[in-house]
Amino acid sequence: MGGGGLDDTVSPEFGASPSFTLVDVEDQETLAVEIVVNPKNCVPGTTSRPARDLVDRGVDAVIAGAFGPEAILVFSSAVIRWGSPFLRVRVLSALSLSAPQGCRS
Repeated sequence: MGGGGLDDTVSPEFGASPSFTLVDVEDQETLAVEIVVNPKNCVPGTTSRPARDLVDRGVDAVIAGAFGPEAILVFSSAVIRWGSPFLRVRVLSALSLSAPQGCRS
């Protein structure tokens, strides 16, 4: 919801996220954290661009409170797991609770 990072809060809406926190995790250990600014933050109908950017960066799972139809289409087409089980939790807590379990549509 803010500037990103493990202590930031998971955004209630993917497209309205001001930033994305990319976390490289292996065997439940955080290897790297990168913060990416969302250039299309809060602009309706533009969620496919940041979704495609995340796909191009090689992400394999995305967590947010809700996803618009454009982002769902991009993630589903790229076989990216996406999920929305977390609201108002820290990024670090969302990682430790559970990762998305599969593609949803």
